[in-house]
Amino acid sequence: MERRSKGRLILALAALVLVVVGAVVGIVLGARKTSPGEVDTQQVDALVACIAREGTRDECEATGCFWKNLTASSPKCWYKQASQTGYGYRLNGEIENTTLGYRMKLSRIKTTPLYYKNSTPIDDVKLEVEFHDISRLRLKFTDFHKQRYEVSQQALDIPAPSSPPDVKSRLYDVRFVREPQFGIEVVRKSNGVVIFNTALPGFTFTDQYLQLTTRLSSSHVYGFGEHNHLRYKHDMNWKRWPIFTRDQGPYADPWNLYGHQTFYMNVETSGNANGVFLKNSNAMDIVLQPDPYPGISYQVIGGVLDFFLFLGPTPENVVQQYNKAVGFPVMPPYWSLGFQLCRWGYNDTAHVREVLKRQREAAIPQDVQYVDIDYTYEKLMFTYNRQGFRDLPELVQELHDMGQKLILILDPGIGTNPNFTTTAPPNNSYPPLEDGEQKDIFVKNPNKTGYLVGEVWPESVYYPDFTKPSTNNWWRHWVHDFFFNQKVEYDALWVDMNEPANFRPGSFSGACDDNKWNRPPYIPRILDYDKGHLYTKTLCMDAVHDNWGDETIHYNVHSLYGHSMAMSSYDVLRKLIPSKRPLVLTRSTFAGTGKYAVHWLGDNASQWPHLAWSIPGMLEFNLFGFPYVGADICGFWGDTTEELCTRWMQVGAFYPFSRNHNAQNYPRTDGFKDQDPAVFGEPLVSRARDVLNTRYKLLPYLYTLFHYAHTEGSTVARPLLHEFPGDPTTYDIDTQFMWGAAFLISPALKEKQVEVKAYLPKARWYDYFTGQEIFGTGQHVTLRTPLDHINLHVRGGYVIPWQEPANTTVIRLVHLCLKHFISTSHFKDMNEPANFRPGSFSGACDDNKWNRPPYIPRILDYDKGHLYTKTLCMDAVHDNWGEETIHYNVHSLYGHSMAMSSYDVLRKLVPSKRPLVLTRSTFAGTGKYAVHWLGDNASQWPHLAWSIPGMLEFNLFGFPYVGADICGFWGDTTEELCTRWMQVGAFYPFSRNHNAQNYPRTDGFKDQDPAVFGEPLVSRARDVLNTRYKLLPYLYTLFHYAHTEGSTVARPLLHEFPGDPTTYDIDTQFMWGAAFLISPALKEKQVEVKAYLPKARWYDYFTGQEILGTGQHVTLRTPLDHINLHVRGGYVIPWQEPANTTVISRTKPMGLIVAVDEHSQASGQLFWDDGESYETYQNGNYLLVNFTVTGSTLSIAPVHSNTSASAGLVFDTVEIYGLRNEPTFMVNGAPKSTGVEWSSSYKVARLKSLNLPIETEHNIRWTIF
Repeated sequence: MERRSKGRLILALAALVLVVVGAVVGIVLGARKTSPGEVDTQQVDALVACIAREGTRDECEATGCFWKNLTASSPKCWYKQASQTGYGYRLNGEIENTTLGYRMKLSRIKTTPLYYKNSTPIDDVKLEVEFHDISRLRLKFTDFHKQRYEVSQQALDIPAPSSPPDVKSRLYDVRFVREPQFGIEVVRKSNGVVIFNTALPGFTFTDQYLQLTTRLSSSHVYGFGEHNHLRYKHDMNWKRWPIFTRDQGPYADPWNLYGHQTFYMNVETSGNANGVFLKNSNAMDIVLQPDPYPGISYQVIGGVLDFFLFLGPTPENVVQQYNKAVGFPVMPPYWSLGFQLCRWGYNDTAHVREVLKRQREAAIPQDVQYVDIDYTYEKLMFTYNRQGFRDLPELVQELHDMGQKLILILDPGIGTNPNFTTTAPPNNSYPPLEDGEQKDIFVKNPNKTGYLVGEVWPESVYYPDFTKPSTNNWWRHWVHDFFFNQKVEYDALWVDMNEPANFRPGSFSGACDDNKWNRPPYIPRILDYDKGHLYTKTLCMDAVHDNWGDETIHYNVHSLYGHSMAMSSYDVLRKLIPSKRPLVLTRSTFAGTGKYAVHWLGDNASQWPHLAWSIPGMLEFNLFGFPYVGADICGFWGDTTEELCTRWMQVGAFYPFSRNHNAQNYPRTDGFKDQDPAVFGEPLVSRARDVLNTRYKLLPYLYTLFHYAHTEGSTVARPLLHEFPGDPTTYDIDTQFMWGAAFLISPALKEKQVEVKAYLPKARWYDYFTGQEIFGTGQHVTLRTPLDHINLHVRGGYVIPWQEPANTTVIRLVHLCLKHFISTSHFKDMNEPANFRPGSFSGACDDNKWNRPPYIPRILDYDKGHLYTKTLCMDAVHDNWGEETIHYNVHSLYGHSMAMSSYDVLRKLVPSKRPLVLTRSTFAGTGKYAVHWLGDNASQWPHLAWSIPGMLEFNLFGFPYVGADICGFWGDTTEELCTRWMQVGAFYPFSRNHNAQNYPRTDGFKDQDPAVFGEPLVSRARDVLNTRYKLLPYLYTLFHYAHTEGSTVARPLLHEFPGDPTTYDIDTQFMWGAAFLISPALKEKQVEVKAYLPKARWYDYFTGQEILGTGQHVTLRTPLDHINLHVRGGYVIPWQEPANTTVISRTKPMGLIVAVDEHSQASGQLFWDDGESYETYQNGNYLLVNFTVTGSTLSIAPVHSNTSASAGLVFDTVEIYGLRNEPTFMVNGAPKSTGVEWSSSYKVARLKSLNLPIETEHNIRWTIF
């Protein structure tokens, strides 16, 4: 009894202890609750779904995962977070070093749960890590053993460099996690923040399901598309966003829309930013997970995982780096920045004229008029209705006469209904269809026995396969035919329905084969995913595409359809009017489409929420590389209201792409009511006119923003966080936006709203309309916003150019110029200022603290105890632009101010000509007004050598046009010294032989012009100057980039090879730009030069022979008649036959030196204008040609052509350095057999008598057998 009682007591005490401990644990853990059947596992990191979306608890546990219901929208089945064996892949073997980084083999952990068992797992995955530059790296996961589908390089080429950046200069480190499963971490070196981390369980790589989750540094995420996200910053609470192009307008639902954009930006808690791009065109889900473990899961149904990371560090840097990778955005024509008007439902040309008439009568600015599909005959492309639109060509001409443009729509679907094709005007036939069938250019059905048939506006249609090169020729033919033969001289193309859209599911029959492509194991949560297939409103996934010669199925390239159509359309317009800038407006997009086309945000609705949603959409597409973007002003679907349209016109006036566009309410014939501004009458007319006049006034500023978007990849419309990344308040703002860095727009976005609560970041802000400063910045302010007003503010610290507005951009302020020639060059000397007496004519100055300060820097004659030797007294008085001061303060500004004044004088003297002021004295920024020479040197060998550091320094200071007095100023030169100096001086940017009279001697030093020496110096001087003159097109192009981008012209080797420390000390050699190396003899009796050739391919300029053994010093023979010149592989150098003056040489035929690098690639540019007019680039009066060599093709592509100076000029000779064996050539598709030379000794091919106009596009392809 006693022993039993003690046992009961012990049990009771134990139970009590368990209750107490349980209570304490419950308190400590916050009394966490679990649902029935749910595993209570505390989250310690980002979670990874074991079943992406579907599945039951039983299925989950049977797979080997755990079930946890976080939110209604989150997955429920998860990989366990702590596992000794790991889930995913593990490193197999050693990490291999490659040219650009690392390569490794990852093998699947066999015990990893796999839910989608119908998708075959890939047991071995190859990971390649490439370091592309200091801010970009690539992580590519693919099948280790066999090739998988990847996005074709023809669609999107992100070239890798030939060598990686220096380790010390990289902004990032990469770390590999080996256990319990493999992961990769990318770390920002400056602060140790991990910005990309895949060291999580659940990496999956199967045939049709790939999943990778990455942990983020913060939850500030922007990007991914195309969707209607409602807010610019992502809601990270388990939001799932499908990506797969779809004919679907932007509504409040989380569906996939027109574009396929897999780029995001993450703003870190420090304010730094990074970006990640997944190069993959297959359908996918993006799943976002919230704090405290923010992350992103990619759930992709094909292809490879090819990531590109961008380290910024600012948000704007990230966008620029992304655009540099995928292609800088197109530069829109100036006229396209004007207001534009369109509707679906213009009944005839009379309807269009009626709208135009009321717009003009209301004095509302308008540059562009559209015609929608109504203009066609039975919706057949490349036709126009000979009834209501019979005078369409005349309408176009009327628009042109008024300084306006016409844009017309083209859909991809080519009608096949014989009821329409046999009655089509003008000849009761439809040649585009017949020609397309003959050329076999349409998307094929799965068994390739015919073409896939769908349905869009003309009923049954075929779809051109724009991934097939011959389709481009077909498309170009019919675009040209419509323009030239049918005489509809439109100004741009609007390509629509190119997702591609299909009114029936899959095919005209409404069905597709039941297979793994149409019904894959996993279907992302796209619109209509619940139907169990991918082909709703598009094509069967097993339809066949050429894919640029690497045949594949629609499943892989669906989201590339609009992209490939945009590429083709851009190319067509480039060839249609080579002198004009193409404009292609596309609905469907992919990464890099912005290089070819612009975008609008699709078929929105005339509702207040859609007005507000347009701002995040606009900001996202600026992030994606489409700065020219906007929404349909006043809404597309539905009837707008006067108040809504007023507010939308105010916002839309600040869309980069400003177009009012509405629908016809298909299938109703009456349609929604007109919404062009003039139709409303007053007061909307005045309000629209006012805000559009504000836009037109600011177009010079907007156009400048587009210049930087096109050349540097910057945004145009940008969120406040891009300018104020250190201010977390800006991270959530998407009801305001900026134009560039200087202009803030804070609109009213709600019905009956008369006040706006706007955030003004810490800066000085001024009301645009009054100029009044706004006080109390760094906080939200309440701004009165009556219906006739939009809030615009200018940021302190910026200068904004503007121009008087007019009703079209053609009407612009024009200044008359003098019609006779007056010299526009001035030579300014002695402007330090010089004084032959100390201080004043008396030779003395007052004895005060200015003339004799407490400390005298170690200037020449400092030991005399004053500052005024050879200059003015320091207490002499200057106006100092209205703020009087003494010479002591502004002494070193004397030459600068004289240069400024002289430049201004010459600008006014002959306004049409480019001034040239040569000044001896300079200050920071003088290079904006004047050029410089290195002063009064001596005819001595050391002065020849010293001229190179001096020239390089002044390139550093912003004076690229600089040189020394060739052969020396003071003293008598020698023939050998003058020969060597003429050789070096031929490559000074400013090449002038100049000598003195030996004051006070009256006879002076002897003449030293080259001809005075006779032979052999005359021939040697002539030869080297002919080389200079031959290369002037290349030199002039370098000066163009110096003027527009601030680049150097003559530059030290270290500028091109900063990763090579040997170059840091080299100043006896120098380069012209990136492509041309000069290694001169600089010493008396020198016949050899020890020159350093950095690691690259280098070719002797005179022979084209490759120099082997680079990355080291080499000894070069340098007899007195020779200077060593080398061309760097990877570059194309334009040249022109020389003559005795540039007036003559500029009329001579041109040529190209093509020096390929180790990857058989090269690139270059030619800038050309009339050579003397003022600001030709800024005024658009120039030619810019891009040269690219990829593989075995040289492409010559004018990107801007608007100058008469290029008329009649041709590329007549092309020399190709670096070919291994003798090639055969095709020029513009035709064999080239005559005029071809091959040097087997030097491995140089030379093509002569090409006669290729420099203003047009050409290609030269070679084949080596």
